[in-house]
Amino acid sequence: MDYSLPARKLLLSDVSACRIVRRANGQPLLQVNGFTLQRVWVQGILRSLDAASPATGTQGMQGGEVPTGGGGSAAEGRLFLDDGSAAVEIVPAKGGSPPQVGSYVQVIGALCTRPASPPFIKVHKLVDLSAHPNRESLWFLEVMESHMRAHAMSST
Repeated sequence: MDYSLPARKLLLSDVSACRIVRRANGQPLLQVNGFTLQRVWVQGILRSLDAASPATGTQGMQGGEVPTGGGGSAAEGRLFLDDGSAAVEIVPAKGGSPPQVGSYVQVIGALCTRPASPPFIKVHKLVDLSAHPNRESLWFLEVMESHMRAHAMSST
């Protein structure tokens, strides 16, 4: 992992639209909105698909199309993060106890790909932000500000 590349704040629709640009040290480098990255910083509502579900991927899913899993434990099935723009699968670190399904969380992690599948995020850090109700409404502004600063820095 190239830690010289910052974790970019992104909406999940941007994560869904990423593309592979080259490989470095065996790790894919992905490009989103003109920026090369390996790690992302995203926020959204934690969703789950039941392990017995026939669904095989998240391709084409938009916000709200992922079942909520009934508010149970996240260990029951595959986990997805939904920010209203899209839903992306997340893979938590082993041994950690993820928050309840339906919690508003921050995820920082590696953006990964599988052949013929949508990208997913391998979680490095997961923080439950449910106790801070304003975080969700401010997230879109944080992402916009981050993009504006990044584009301003790249043009100087």
